[in-house]
Amino acid sequence: MLKSLKLLFVKALEDEGEESLGRALREAYLQFEVRDESGEWLLLALKEHEHYLLPTSLSHDLLKFLDEIEKGCLENQYLMPFLDQLEEKELPSDIRKVIDPIHLLSFAFAMERLNLLTRANPLLLEEVVRFFQKVRFKRGFYRVSNLLGIIKLHSIQKPVVLFLKAWKKGRMSKNFAKFFLTLNIFEAFLVDLCTGFWANAKATLPLMFFNPNYQGFFGLFKKYHFGAPSRFSEDGNGLLLFSPAQKEWSDLYQVWNMALVVQFPQSVYLLTKLLIPSVSRYSDRPGNYMHQRISALLLAMNFIDMAHHHPRTKVDISQIPPFPKEIIERWGYINELSARDYMRLVRRT
Repeated sequence: MLKSLKLLFVKALEDEGEESLGRALREAYLQFEVRDESGEWLLLALKEHEHYLLPTSLSHDLLKFLDEIEKGCLENQYLMPFLDQLEEKELPSDIRKVIDPIHLLSFAFAMERLNLLTRANPLLLEEVVRFFQKVRFKRGFYRVSNLLGIIKLHSIQKPVVLFLKAWKKGRMSKNFAKFFLTLNIFEAFLVDLCTGFWANAKATLPLMFFNPNYQGFFGLFKKYHFGAPSRFSEDGNGLLLFSPAQKEWSDLYQVWNMALVVQFPQSVYLLTKLLIPSVSRYSDRPGNYMHQRISALLLAMNFIDMAHHHPRTKVDISQIPPFPKEIIERWGYINELSARDYMRLVRRT
């Protein structure tokens, strides 16, 4: 499945010229609402990064980008068993018929560049949060009919805001984000139960049990390896969270969350936020995984809501359906087996 999907995007790139690719990327920033039709950056802080956000050798950069996405998939030991089981005939063909590969790739690339910039500069991240808040008010995001969307987005934005406050103070508690993350996973666990994907719901149990800075419970469960306190990254600009065997914890979180998000419309766009390299290539920096994942999710949720209710391009992402039920069920079953494998890994020997 991985190779066939990569070929789909490579062929789309080969069929497009640099001018067409550049136009698609500019439209992606337009849909992110950070740029207008005249080419002016509405988020002024991005103007000095224009050459980074809109590179001239775009086809070359996009091919490298696809390679990095593939590497991120290959590095996840719990994702490959699922991908290896899928035959070409089992790919969701109804989804392939309605997606525009260049539009999806431009969305992913723009999100990747924005995610990397905000990771390098928390002040820019703060500006992005404030900017999107203004855009949402302007676009009528805060409507009664969108109550669930409002709750979901602010549950994502809240840890970002708390991190920025801690960053300004220069200190954070050893349990920073620990319980908030567990609550967020529990909410998604309930979604899996309600949609009938019980195997995938079971995969969340070790994710919640072995939350960041896991130290056992009142002296119990000492037979498991411990995590480590939350802290700032070495450069001081990121959040590091550590569960026992953090790399494998991140692998499990990735595959569980992937099987969760493809249950909903706009499935491939929700899935893409987990596949971009700044999120998926965490094998050498597993503690930084959740920081990059949350900031990418914040970017993606703003894009998807704007694209759905205030489209700025001809691509209608509302037509993209969920993945077929049989694929999600198989994925969930494999994720449940992966969760058991993780439990065995963190048990003290």
